[in-house]
Amino acid sequence: MEAVQKDNWYSLALLTFLIFLKASLQDRGETVTLADGMVLDCMCPWNGNLSMVSWTKVPDKTALAIFHPSYGTTFGDGYDERLMFLRKSTMDGSISFGNVTEQDAGLYRCSMQTFPLGTWTRDVRVIKESHSPYVELDFSEGENLTIVCPHHNYSVMHALIKKDENETVGRCTMQAGALVAEDLHEGIQMNCADPILGVTFDLNNVAESDQGLYQCLLTTEDGVEITNYLLTVRHEVWSVWEWAKEIHEQYWIYIYAGAAGVALLLIVLIVVLVIVCRRRRRRRREALRVRTHPGKRWRDSEMGGFYDRLRRGTRFGRQEPVYANVRTGPKSKHKPKTKRRR
Repeated sequence: MEAVQKDNWYSLALLTFLIFLKASLQDRGETVTLADGMVLDCMCPWNGNLSMVSWTKVPDKTALAIFHPSYGTTFGDGYDERLMFLRKSTMDGSISFGNVTEQDAGLYRCSMQTFPLGTWTRDVRVIKESHSPYVELDFSEGENLTIVCPHHNYSVMHALIKKDENETVGRCTMQAGALVAEDLHEGIQMNCADPILGVTFDLNNVAESDQGLYQCLLTTEDGVEITNYLLTVRHEVWSVWEWAKEIHEQYWIYIYAGAAGVALLLIVLIVVLVIVCRRRRRRRREALRVRTHPGKRWRDSEMGGFYDRLRRGTRFGRQEPVYANVRTGPKSKHKPKTKRRR
């Protein structure tokens, strides 16, 4: 009786271990780039008897191909000449995909029915290869920047940020139905749950070593969306030209207004100077005209001075009598005869 109980306990423990192993292997998957002749692997990790293999496309669960050891293969509409089971071993359900189109990108699920351990599934995601150009970002040392990884109205299931195509600096993984951020580089902070922008990452206090090509790889229901950013970090060297350029960019309205005011003030000063100079020239001309007038020259001469002294009543003019021959008798009625000149 005890031997039977021990056998049952060993069997239960073995079954629990296999179930755990099955669940852990069931979550594993891979990502394949969309290409003609691509292979979607589906290799069962344990030994047993294969009952059936089926391939479906998620989420609409469209049946693509079914393999049965006794009844052969069956393909869905449009896939009979494009899919082929490789059958490299008895527990191999891998297929090759030919004549691919962009509509073939998406999530595929392989389901293998085995005996005695049951069903094993594997997911394979097919993504489109992106050749999107990069967006140029130009920043100065010490500045902070936020890079947005855009997506086209698809739920993001996984996000990856790479630098120079080989260094992973941050990621967002799905845990309990929500994206959880994981920072892998000092100075970079991931934000996977922004309600407006979506997935973003912040690069604070950028340095010259931070420049390079950054890639946003978002895994969605439609495939992987890749956005490239080329970051250039300028090393700031203070100069009068840079300072003037920065001031011009920030305060150009005030600069132009001040320049216009200075120009107007210069114009007013020039007009005032012209008026003052013209008035001075006119006064000089008037003074020269007065100095060169004939009457002025007569008054400045000796006779003119003598005449002026007489008019002012000098001592000689007041005391000395003036004599003149004046006829004092009665006037004659007859005019004196004058001799005619011959």
